[in-house]
Amino acid sequence: MPHPGVLLLKLPLLAGTTWGINLAMTSPNPPPPPNERVERVGVENKYLPWFTTWVPAIGKKTFWVLALCESATILGIIQSPSKPFITPISVITSFMTVAGALIRRSCYHHLSTLFTFDLAIRPDHRLVTSGPYALVRHPSYVGAILSGVGAVMFTLGSRGSWFMECSGMVPISLKSSFGPGLEESYTLFPQSNRYFTSFFVLGTLVGVMALIILVPRMTKEDEMMKQKFGKEWEEWRARVRWRIVPGIY
Repeated sequence: MPHPGVLLLKLPLLAGTTWGINLAMTSPNPPPPPNERVERVGVENKYLPWFTTWVPAIGKKTFWVLALCESATILGIIQSPSKPFITPISVITSFMTVAGALIRRSCYHHLSTLFTFDLAIRPDHRLVTSGPYALVRHPSYVGAILSGVGAVMFTLGSRGSWFMECSGMVPISLKSSFGPGLEESYTLFPQSNRYFTSFFVLGTLVGVMALIILVPRMTKEDEMMKQKFGKEWEEWRARVRWRIVPGIY
């Protein structure tokens, strides 16, 4: 069982994860007026017309509730045998969430008033090619995927989280597939592949679900920018070949 001092180390991870996912899911600008919006595409158009409104609003509240539940459990029930605890995955996914949020914040800064959750062409639109946009064409989606996968894994998909250990909603048989718990010999860095197997499986699943929505948006954005800026966009695309991961995609 972890020492209470080690357990308290999870509080800054909770704070960082909650801050990160809230920043990533908060638009820096109000929605564009209808006459500036571009038609939604792909899965978003058919099944998720509220993707840029309800999903961020409900998502942020959900992560806040989960973080508060876990913080209260850590602070108030220190001697509980089912208390939350730290695992390598909770550390990794917390840092993923914060890193994704910082990427998003950099995109907010460089695009300024041009950044909206709804695809739109603004009257003063310009092609931004500096900062993270000098590395990949859609860096904000890199931040969104990192923050989204990180926060979901941290709060819902890792041993030691309040949802996994204290909510009563996860069967013991399922918990064991996500790694050892306090009922086994606890160390902060255990020699168990189950932590990382579940991380890669669930993380890949969440990431693929995000890409199903985001890839059509990236394609649409490229089409919008090409139509709006023509040769300037073509020159930028020749310099910045990759959409989200240099050398891969």
